[in-house]
Amino acid sequence: MFNLTKNIVVALLLLLWGVAHAQGYPLWFYNQSALSCSNTVVGYAAPSFLADSAASYARQNGYENFARFASTDISGNETYWNSEIGMIWLQSTVAESFDSTRVATAARTFTPVDTFVVEKMIGVLLAPGQCQLSQSFRALQYPHEISKPLWTVQAPSDAANYYAVGRSPTYYYEASSWQEAEQKARLALARQVYTKIETLQKISYASQEITREEVAVRLHDVEVVSRWRDLKDRFFYVLLRMRKVNGMITESLAEPKRAVSQQDSILSAGQYEGTGR
Repeated sequence: MFNLTKNIVVALLLLLWGVAHAQGYPLWFYNQSALSCSNTVVGYAAPSFLADSAASYARQNGYENFARFASTDISGNETYWNSEIGMIWLQSTVAESFDSTRVATAARTFTPVDTFVVEKMIGVLLAPGQCQLSQSFRALQYPHEISKPLWTVQAPSDAANYYAVGRSPTYYYEASSWQEAEQKARLALARQVYTKIETLQKISYASQEITREEVAVRLHDVEVVSRWRDLKDRFFYVLLRMRKVNGMITESLAEPKRAVSQQDSILSAGQYEGTGR
């Protein structure tokens, strides 16, 4: 009896270990745009001892992602030093904002379609109304089975859409990596719509300069096309797409600004040296 109980316990532990360490993702997670269901979103959350709690957090994140992808204002600026060794990032004031009332709308209308668990994340696919997901899309596929997609090197291009790729390093909780990759892809989309680059200061002795890149854009109806995880270099990639409005750029939040002048130079040589960067 003892041996039987011991074997059962060992088998359960092995099963739980296998589930916890499996890193396969359902096919729909790699190719979300291939789904026949429209307006699907994915929510992420860190694992929890209470499975229902983790799933609830993932659903809530999915509702928020719906609001972000439906309409997001991205504005602010980033400052860089173009040095002799390359471009060095200095600071950023870029921020996102979205209509929080859409979150409540999504909570009422979106339902879970599929859920998966990997070592340090739970993911849930949500869709409005009924969404029939075939078994082929539910099948797990492991990252090492997929060759590096071309879009991770060069984003697609066509006359009807903007495309942008976001990349994130590996964090302890995998959800953070995917969320950051999506956020960086949204910023990359915004840069395509409206970017203003100003030279704040030129450092003549080394042909260097400090520049500020300003962005002010409202993104509409953004969708996730694909995802990919690079196990070798430990990066997470997300490809986003947004339709152009009649083949033109979408809405810019920027107002006309005067040309940069000497008074606009917010970083002097002394101020820069004092940052310790």
